[in-house]
Amino acid sequence: MSNSVFLKTYIELVENGFFGDTEPRKFLSFSLDIIEKHIKQRHGVLLLAPPGMGKTSLPYIIVHANYGFKHFNILRVLHVLPLRSIIDDVYERFGEGLKRIGLNIANPVCRQYNMVHESPYLQSLYTVLTFDMYVYNFFKLPIEELWKIEKEISYGHYELPRSGVYSALNFFDEAHLMLEKLDIGAGALRTILYHLQRTETPYILATATLSEAFRRSLEFILKDVYVIDYSGFIRSKGPDEFYVSEVEKNMTPISRLPVKVKNSNDIVELVDKCSEESSKFLLVVNTVRKAIEIYEKLRNRKPLLLHSRFTLEDRIAKLKLLKNSKIAISTQVIEAGIDESFDTVLAELAPISSLVQRFGRMARGNLTYGKWGIFYDDESLQGSGIYDAELVRKTLNTILNVKGNIHWHLPVILNGNRKYVGYSTLLNKVWEDTRGLLYIDQNFLEILESFSVSSKDVVRYLMRLGSFVREDVLCTVYIGVPPDDYWKYVEELDHKAVFMGLSEAYHYVKRLLRKEVEVHFIKYVRGDKIDTIDFRELRGISEEKLKSKILTREILAIVVPSDFYEGGVYGVGLKQ
Repeated sequence: MSNSVFLKTYIELVENGFFGDTEPRKFLSFSLDIIEKHIKQRHGVLLLAPPGMGKTSLPYIIVHANYGFKHFNILRVLHVLPLRSIIDDVYERFGEGLKRIGLNIANPVCRQYNMVHESPYLQSLYTVLTFDMYVYNFFKLPIEELWKIEKEISYGHYELPRSGVYSALNFFDEAHLMLEKLDIGAGALRTILYHLQRTETPYILATATLSEAFRRSLEFILKDVYVIDYSGFIRSKGPDEFYVSEVEKNMTPISRLPVKVKNSNDIVELVDKCSEESSKFLLVVNTVRKAIEIYEKLRNRKPLLLHSRFTLEDRIAKLKLLKNSKIAISTQVIEAGIDESFDTVLAELAPISSLVQRFGRMARGNLTYGKWGIFYDDESLQGSGIYDAELVRKTLNTILNVKGNIHWHLPVILNGNRKYVGYSTLLNKVWEDTRGLLYIDQNFLEILESFSVSSKDVVRYLMRLGSFVREDVLCTVYIGVPPDDYWKYVEELDHKAVFMGLSEAYHYVKRLLRKEVEVHFIKYVRGDKIDTIDFRELRGISEEKLKSKILTREILAIVVPSDFYEGGVYGVGLKQ
C-alpha cells in the first residue's frame, strides 16, 4: 500500500461522498502517488488523460491534503483555466463536495477573473483563475494595482502575487485550449512553463489532447518534466475500469463522413433529423452569430443557448437548467469543465482537439451509447475567424481518411480491437509537425527573470503588444444605464456586463452607430466616481486608439442600451 498522503486523501474523499456516487479510479490513484513525489522534489508534471477521467478533481484533492498536512513544499494551489465559464463550475462543484461530506462552511475557493477578485494577490489556499489573470500577475502587473501602475502613481506590489505563484502548485487545466491556438498566448504559456522549470516551481500541465510530436516538443523545452500518460498506463498495466467501461460503449457516427452544408437552414434540417430520437441532444458551432441564428430558427422547441455573450448571472442560470434541457445549442464554451452528458452530439468542424472535447460531452458516465456527427461549410474551412484554417483543413482531411470508427473517449484501443480507432491516431496525424512550437519568447522570459524590468516597463511593452494572451484585447460591454459610483458599477457587473474581444466590440458599436443608436463609454473620474461620454464626442476614434484607452483604463467599458440585450434563461444575450 502506498504511503502517499494525496492518495489517502483521495480515497477518504471518495468514501465520504465528496465526489458523489463514485469509486476511486486506478489512473487517478496512480497519478496522485507520482504527483506527490514530484511536488516534494519541486518538479513539473505533464498529465495526459482522456475527457471524463476527472483531471479537474486533482486540485481539490491536493488542496485537502495540503490543508491537513502542509509538508509538500507548497503553500497553496493555483488552478489556472482557459475559460471564465469553467471557473464558476469548479467553484460550485467544490462547494457541493464540501456539503456532501458534512462541512457546511463557506466555500474556501477564491475566484479571480474579470468580474470577481476574491484573491487579487494570489495568497489564498486555493485560487481558481483565468489564464489572463495568472499571466498579468506573474508578468508584474497585479490587477488590483494596475491603475496605479498605468498612472505612474506606484510600481505596484507586484512581488506579492508573484510570491503566490512561486510558493504554489500551479495547475494548468484543459491546457490544450491555451497551447494549441498558435498565438501569443501559447508562446506565453510555453515561456512560463520553461521559467517554472528553471526556478523549481512545481506545476502540473493537464490535458486530454496532446499529440506525440507536441509532447516531444514540450519535453525538449522543459527537459526534466515528468510525463504521466494514460495511454502508457493502460498499455503497461492493462485496461482499467475507465477503459473497460468506455470501450464497451456504442458510439455511432450519424454519417460516415462529415456533411457539407450551405447555410443555417441545412444545419436546422440536420438538427431535426439527428435529435428526433434523442433524449438529450447537443449542437456545437464555432461562432456566437451562428449559434444565435440557429437558435432563433429552433425557438419553438425551447432549446438552451450557451455562448460567451451572456452576463454571469444568466450564464449560471443556464448551466443550472442544462441538466433538464432536451436540446442545447452551444459554442466552444461547452468544451471543457462542464460535466454534462448527451446521447447525441452534432458538431461543426473545428481543430481535432476541439472535436475530441466536444464529443467528450457524449455518453459520459453511465450512459452506454451515443451518436455523433460533423458538419462544415465554407466558413468552417476558413477557421470561422477563430481557428487556424490550415489546422482545420488538416483535421478534415484526417477524418476523411481514417479507417474505422473513431472512439472519441479513448486515446488508444488495446488488444487489436478493430471496431474503433483511438482519437490519438487523429491527433498525431494532424499535429505531426510541431517545429514552429519550440521557441521561448525572450521578451516574456526577461519580464519573468530580470530584476531590472519593472512593472512600468511591462506596461509600456503591453501598450505596444496589445495583449499577453490573445491577439485581441478583452473589452467590457455594459448593458443599460450605469451608476455614477465606481464601486456600485463593479457590484453590478455580474448581471450587467458582457465580455468580448475589442475588435468585435468595436465593429459592433460601429453597426449600432449606423443605426443611429446612442453608444457611450464609461470613464473613471476622481473620488471613486465614473462618468459616461458619448462615443461621437471622441470624433471617430480608431480601433487602435480605443485599445490604448482600454489598456490604460482611461475607458472602463462600452455602454449599449438595454434593448440590445435579451436576458433570462431563454434569451439570446447580446443581440447581433
